[in-house]
Amino acid sequence: MTKANAIQILSDRFGTYSGSFVATPSGNLIEDIMMEGDEGKTFHRFASTIVEEKHLIGLAKHYA
Repeated sequence: MTKANAIQILSDRFGTYSGSFVATPSGNLIEDIMMEGDEGKTFHRFASTIVEEKHLIGLAKHYA
């Protein structure tokens, strides 16, 4: 399974894919606490769901 296939499967399950982002300190205390320890990791956003890059294909296989 490719990353593109995984994104399509997860979009169907969780909602519109709105891209990826790398976790960095934002200056917002609440966001910084929520992302503590995840700095530098890549995440993908599907509507209100966020999936870490390393779990993208595994999660898609689960829902395929």
